[in-house]
Amino acid sequence: MKVRTKADVWRCVIETVEELMADLDQEPGELTPDVTLMGDLGIKSMDVIHLVLLLKDRIGRSLTYKDVFGEDQQPPSDLSLAQLSDLVCRGLRITA
Repeated sequence: MKVRTKADVWRCVIETVEELMADLDQEPGELTPDVTLMGDLGIKSMDVIHLVLLLKDRIGRSLTYKDVFGEDQQPPSDLSLAQLSDLVCRGLRITA
């Protein structure tokens, strides 16, 4: 998938979360910007690592856990989908 804009990243995040939830045999329900990975979707911290790997594969560009979560490589205790999308944009240096 060609990812050039924030809208592209958002679509990619939604599709990837849907893929991860299917892998976990869970129904994600409506995915909106304020839905949280752990609190609302029940994704565990190890699944967040898997999610970043799936995002990398879907995007087809270099994207590491460190790119998304910074030097300390620790995600916040829970992330909304909007926050995840913003972090991926930052990691890919997408500003528009």
